[in-house]
Amino acid sequence: MPRSRTLPHPLSVATLIAFAALTTLGSQEPLPLVKVSPVSDLLPQLLHDGVESPNGRFFAFKSYDGEVFLRYDRVTRQWATGPEISGSSQWRLSPDGRFLAFGRAQWIPRERSVWILPMDSSTGLPNGTARRINTSPGSSPAWSPDGKRIAYMVQDSGRFRLVTVPFNGGDETVMYEAPGSGGDVAWSPDGKNLFTSHTTAPWNRGTTTPPATAWIRVNLATRHADMVPISATAASRGPIRLLGYSPDGRYLAHFDAGLLAISSATTGKELQRLRLPPLVALTGWSRTVPGAISAIEHVVPSHVERVSVADGRIQSLTPIDSGVVGAVRSSPDGRRVAFTQQIDGAGRLHIASSDGSGLRAVGVRGDIDQTSWSPSGSHVAYSTRLPSVPGDAPAGIHIVDVASGTHRQVTRSTDGVAVPGNLGWRSDGQALRYIWRPAGASSSALEVREVTLRGTDRLLVSLGSAEGTAQFVNDTLMLLVKITGFDAFDLRNGALRGLYKGAMRPGVELGVSSDASRIAFVADSSGADIAQILSVKTGEVRRVPYSLKGELSTVYFHPDGRNLVALACLSCVTPYVEKWDILLVPINGDPPRVLTASQAAYKDFWTQQPTADGRYVYFKGEQSYNTRVVTLTFPKP
Repeated sequence: MPRSRTLPHPLSVATLIAFAALTTLGSQEPLPLVKVSPVSDLLPQLLHDGVESPNGRFFAFKSYDGEVFLRYDRVTRQWATGPEISGSSQWRLSPDGRFLAFGRAQWIPRERSVWILPMDSSTGLPNGTARRINTSPGSSPAWSPDGKRIAYMVQDSGRFRLVTVPFNGGDETVMYEAPGSGGDVAWSPDGKNLFTSHTTAPWNRGTTTPPATAWIRVNLATRHADMVPISATAASRGPIRLLGYSPDGRYLAHFDAGLLAISSATTGKELQRLRLPPLVALTGWSRTVPGAISAIEHVVPSHVERVSVADGRIQSLTPIDSGVVGAVRSSPDGRRVAFTQQIDGAGRLHIASSDGSGLRAVGVRGDIDQTSWSPSGSHVAYSTRLPSVPGDAPAGIHIVDVASGTHRQVTRSTDGVAVPGNLGWRSDGQALRYIWRPAGASSSALEVREVTLRGTDRLLVSLGSAEGTAQFVNDTLMLLVKITGFDAFDLRNGALRGLYKGAMRPGVELGVSSDASRIAFVADSSGADIAQILSVKTGEVRRVPYSLKGELSTVYFHPDGRNLVALACLSCVTPYVEKWDILLVPINGDPPRVLTASQAAYKDFWTQQPTADGRYVYFKGEQSYNTRVVTLTFPKP
């Protein structure tokens, strides 16, 4: 067992709860966006776990493709490949650049540990064998300024500990312990304090009040822990991410949910709050640009496209790389298309004609979830989650009149739409159905509610404690989908009956035939994805013949009823090699056809939806992943 000394008195729960009152979103005015300046050229790989060398010359990353070590040299502007570092995360270089510390996941037993890897500081590449330095499970390593010790956090049995250990292994000393959980760890530049975030309980994303999250500063000489009153950056899922101290020790940076906050390291006063662009991952304070932050930017050019089912011809409807595109939905009459899009970190609903003309943003800015066309195509409904950045719309359901652009929020809630699922229009187009937790997000009781275009809301039927993701089919039928099968719920009388029991691919929508008599879904059979069709009337399940290898995700019925439109990864037979395509899969067992085959250079195609006439399939096309090193700059605090 590791040796520990006398523990400091943990902060009381009452103190932490009092702190929670300070963690507000503040002003709801839109925040300025940080400036992004490229440092490197684009590398056609997805990188993560970035770290900058102490002298600012090298950047080290882990590639998603094989988890190999990659180094970028700022002077020569060249990349170099190192060994595989599987299961590693939270990379941190020692002050002299001679060792890389990281957390490593072990699945059997399921725990994390802290390792160090010898580095050649003159080349920025590994030059030795990694070794574990601690005996207790730990993660989030942080180097002392003199490079002699490493601090890390331990999460075990509902308790959080801060531990230090000599960098080459040895006695482990517990510096702080309390119930709850913690986040990233930072060592103050003077070596006197450890800094971390600590929360007493996990937080459900469907609630507005996060758990009591405090910033803890532990004096290493006295083991005394005090609270640093730094404002939370946003409604966080838990401990907020910590970037650490600036090189001069004057500032602390923390971030979460698209926000970056700069605070005084001495008083804890927040000095600046900014928005982060999407697809940017922070690596630390810059070593070469004073007051700036180094990061990596994932550049994934994407746009809305449609493919002709007859001949596979693909047409682009929006400019490439015009923003981060979300789900694409075709109107029932096929005349328009709606999709979500993030531009400069702001999410909006966009509507265009079926050929891409007349593109316009409608509704409010926010974290948009489900979108659904009314039966006539005159309105689009969508839901927003709890706001993650100031200026975003509050949680609720919104409806846009397509012709006039008039917007109305028809529900508003402190809990948000707590149960995931789609929004179900009533067949006359005058009301929406949605799922609600009347007793709050932590309760199990569910309701199906109905809200009209004018905002009149009423209880339709109680679900009790039924489980699953709701999928509205028509005025009378709703499905509850779980990873262990799905049930049918009669919206007229509340009757619940099981339709299918068996392992399923999680988090995907089911395909429903136009007459709601058949349901298509992806089941898991001995680790292999298979498409199946269930008869709602008889309960009979029939497997769809499928000869291609790889994974299947969503399968929808083509309007002709004889084919499925599937999202499939033909290359998903070995780790880290993925390319998702859209396929037409005949139900009778004829060979499948890859509709997106003409764009072989693309990385992924997502959110497929066939048009009502069956002539086209709409989707989001993503070109290959690219990553570049960038510098984030902003006005001085």
